Amino acid sequence: MAQNLHAGNGYSLFYFSGDKIEYKFNPDVKPFASAYIPPGYVFFLYPFYFINDLGIRNLFIIFFQILISIFVILLLYKFTELLFDKKAALTAAFIYALLPEFIVAVNSINIVTFFHGGVLIIFILLNNIIFHQVNYRRWIFIGITFGVFILFRGEELLFLFTVILYFLTKRLFKPSLIILAVSLITIFPWQLRNMSVFEELVPLSTSFGVNFYRGHNPYAVGVWADDEIAAQLKKYKDKANFELKMNQTMFSFGIQSIKQNPARDLLLSIEKIIYLWLFDYNNPRTFHALYLIPAFALIIFFIIGVYKFFSWEKHKYILFFLMYFTFITFIFFTLSRYQTMMKIALIPFGAKGLLMVSEKLYARFKN
Repeated sequence: MAQNLHAGNGYSLFYFSGDKIEYKFNPDVKPFASAYIPPGYVFFLYPFYFINDLGIRNLFIIFFQILISIFVILLLYKFTELLFDKKAALTAAFIYALLPEFIVAVNSINIVTFFHGGVLIIFILLNNIIFHQVNYRRWIFIGITFGVFILFRGEELLFLFTVILYFLTKRLFKPSLIILAVSLITIFPWQLRNMSVFEELVPLSTSFGVNFYRGHNPYAVGVWADDEIAAQLKKYKDKANFELKMNQTMFSFGIQSIKQNPARDLLLSIEKIIYLWLFDYNNPRTFHALYLIPAFALIIFFIIGVYKFFSWEKHKYILFFLMYFTFITFIFFTLSRYQTMMKIALIPFGAKGLLMVSEKLYARFKN
C-alpha cells in the first residue's frame, strides 16, 4: 500500500492479473482503492519509499523499528515495575530483548513492535487512572492513544469497548464517555476517507469478511479462498468498490461453511485457540528449538506467575486484553506472529514466575 501511495495510485492494494487476484506492487496496473488495513503502519512505511535502493530502504525501516523496540523495552520495564518490582521489571526487559521470536519480529517488516508499544502505553495509562479524581487531560490522552492504536490494528476497537464496558459497570460514566468519544474522533478522518471513496460506511477496514472466511471454511485455518469464491469475485473485477464486494462475498461463504458443518467449525475454532496459546503444529517453522523451547518456557512461567501473584485490582486490564485477543482468534483466525503479539501481556507474569522459581532453586541449592 505504501508503494502504491508513492507511485501515485492512492491508498490501494488489490488488482486482477487475468482472472487472478494479486496484491504485490505492479507499476503497470492501477489497483482498486483499498481500506483492507487501517493506515497506521502504512503511513510509517510511506516516507521510506522515497529511498529508491531497496536494501538501504529496508535497512532504514529495520533501524527505526529497532529504535522503537528499545522504547518498548523501556515501557515494558516501567509497566512490570508498576505491577511488581524492579527485579521483575529488569527480568521482563531481558526476556523481550533476548527471546528469538521478538528479535525476529523487530527485524522484520511488520506491525508487531508497534502493537507491543501501543498495548504497553495503554496498560500504563489505565493502571495509573485514579477515578475518584477528575482528570480530563488524562482521559483525553487515553482516548487519543486508543484511537491511534486502532489506526494500526482495527480490531483494537473491541479492546476499547471491553474497557469501556468495565468502566460502565463501575458507573464511571464521565471517563467512559470522554475516552470513547475522543477515540472515535481520532479515527473519524479514516472513516470519512472511506465514506468518500466507497460511498458507504466502512468503519475500520474491508478485511473483516476475508479474515472471517480464513477462520471459518471447509478446508483449514488460514485458507484464503477456493475456485467457487474466485469465480464469484471475478464478477466484480470491473467494480470500483471491489473490496467491499470481496468482503461481503467471503463473509457469506464463511457463514455458509459454519451452517454446513457447525461441529467441525467449532473444533476448528478451538484449534485456533491452541495455535494462539501453545503453538501452530501445522507450521513446520514453529518446531524449531529456538522458537519452541522459549515459547513453552514463557507460557509455563506465565502460568506460575498468574497462580502466585495475580491481583484483580492490579492486573485486570491484562486479563481483559487476553480475553479479547482469544475471542478475536476464535472469531477470525491466527498466525504465529499473532501469538508473538499477544505475548507482550504474558511477559510481566512470566518474569515474576521465572524470578520466583529461580530464587527457590537458588535457595535450595545454597542450603
